[in-house]
Amino acid sequence: MNKPDAKNISHQLTGFIEFVVGRTIQRATFPSHKTEQVLEIKEYDYLLSFDLAPNRGDRLIETLNILEGDSIILSSGNQFQVIFDKDFFTRFSSFSPTNKEFSYLYSKYDRALENWVKPSYLYLASLDGKTNRKVSDLPLSYYRPVWFPDGRRIAVTTVDYAIYIVDIESKTEKKIIDFGAGPAISHDGKYIAFLSKDVSEAKKEQIRAYRNITEAAYLEAGKKNDPASKAIVVLATEIMYFDIYLYDIETGETKKLTHKEKIMDQGVLWSPDGKYLAYNDEGLMSHEIYIVEVATGQQEKLTSIQGELMVWRKN
Repeated sequence: MNKPDAKNISHQLTGFIEFVVGRTIQRATFPSHKTEQVLEIKEYDYLLSFDLAPNRGDRLIETLNILEGDSIILSSGNQFQVIFDKDFFTRFSSFSPTNKEFSYLYSKYDRALENWVKPSYLYLASLDGKTNRKVSDLPLSYYRPVWFPDGRRIAVTTVDYAIYIVDIESKTEKKIIDFGAGPAISHDGKYIAFLSKDVSEAKKEQIRAYRNITEAAYLEAGKKNDPASKAIVVLATEIMYFDIYLYDIETGETKKLTHKEKIMDQGVLWSPDGKYLAYNDEGLMSHEIYIVEVATGQQEKLTSIQGELMVWRKN
């Protein structure tokens, strides 16, 4: 008896996905899969990442000017307001659920190659930039801080590849996942999707150490022929790809959702209805986009779009 074909899940998607292609923001609307350009950033060298306001069309955008450093910009249509324009590294600014402030990662800018890798810290700021405060001393890695629906807590990834919940009001920090990164919180606040690997404790320690290696040390390792240097270069390839796991916040149980270790190290997005997750798969330059059904683990490539995923919202 032949096994029935898996259902086509891409035609059951709703809402729209926005993603980065070059210096443009593109949008794919479902179920039609129609793709259009919604914004272009011409004045900067790179569009790094962005977030879309929960209840309106404003966007928080991080850009890079190679000679000047990073900027955080508030975009309302084609109108741009610079919130921060400093000599620093900033990533993943995210609107709070109330739209009154936003979170972002901050790291002091240092052009010296030997200091290229630095920890980031979690900050909150008002949309006009007049208030700006550090809310946690946890040294963080470059993954988007993700708000809980209550607007009181934020999930973050530390440099030792663990996931914490930071409570803004009580100023407490709780580790919930010992080995994982790129948390994405379901819209009902019950689950966290995250990236991880099913590896030994020894390999976990290697990955943690690698995540904090400087650019200079990595380049030097590539020049050498000794076993330790070769191990660093091999580990750099291994660390690019992961699987998706689900963490039940109430019970603390963890479930492995995918079984391919080909998911790029960038995090995932929940669909508006909570039934699917989107992620960037193998193909570092093309940023191919895939969907996985949470209930079944079935995966499908979205052949109509390619780019670095940022948001998935209702129409």
